[in-house]
Amino acid sequence: MQLCDVRIDGTALLGRVHAGDGVHDVEQGPSGAFRWLAGVATVGIPVDRHHPARTVQLTLAAPSTKQVTIGASAAGLSTGSPSAGKPPDRSGANDPAASVEVTVGPRPTTHTVVLAGTPHDLVANAGSMVFDDGTGADRGHFAHLGPPLDQPCDLFAWCGGGVLLRSSYLDDVGVFEPSLFLYYEDTDLSWRGRSMGWRHVYVPAARMRHVQGASGGSLSDVFVVSTTRNRMVMVMRNGSPAVVRRAVGDLVGSLWASLRYEVLGPVLHLRRPQLRMLGLRLRAVGAVVAATPQALAARRTPSSGGQGAR
Repeated sequence: MQLCDVRIDGTALLGRVHAGDGVHDVEQGPSGAFRWLAGVATVGIPVDRHHPARTVQLTLAAPSTKQVTIGASAAGLSTGSPSAGKPPDRSGANDPAASVEVTVGPRPTTHTVVLAGTPHDLVANAGSMVFDDGTGADRGHFAHLGPPLDQPCDLFAWCGGGVLLRSSYLDDVGVFEPSLFLYYEDTDLSWRGRSMGWRHVYVPAARMRHVQGASGGSLSDVFVVSTTRNRMVMVMRNGSPAVVRRAVGDLVGSLWASLRYEVLGPVLHLRRPQLRMLGLRLRAVGAVVAATPQALAARRTPSSGGQGAR
């Protein structure tokens, strides 16, 4: 089943929902963005904690017509079909008054669901991680604040929205790279700090409130182009040759996936191709090529840690 749209008071939230069990990443289809849902899935809905909404509008579609039960609880919205079993219960019990059974078919339909339960906070970032292809990720993203996120620990990278740095750190390592205006500027500076022997420590008692996706949103043009470009620039500035090769391979793979699934596939089936994502990725590649000379000139060879942890 496809989750095609999520709205509260007219505000689109598809790119900001909490993708719980059975919820896949955002994809582009003939009618726009959507998320695939498994037979049983849980979707967390972001709400204003001071003035929480009472209802949410979900637009759903499925390859064939089926009955779907949507249950609301403090854990979020849970969906399930009779063949897959009832929606999962993650907060004690689904509120019967907030559960609805709807018919979902090939044509997208919108359904209003009452939101039940008390809104609660989730972790947006408990430090940042960098994988072996240079992709950054939020540690503890959308998790509840419990073990191990309630314990201090050393981190590879920190989030720029919630960090306290010594002036000696900035004197030694430098400041944000100006060309990385939005996205990956904090990971780049973290990486440089680690390569020069500095420690980054996570302190769970220090908390800031953050509106997820407020700067651009995971579906916006700015997000797609900036994250693609800036990740590659960061890797060229800091990563080993192996990491750079993997990052380039991933970029080429994403271009091929867009060409295959959003352009060639629809054309072969006599459907209109979806050119937006391919166009954005090509724009990002152009930006990467333009930024490459400067990134390589600023390239830092990671130290062996001889300066010690500070």
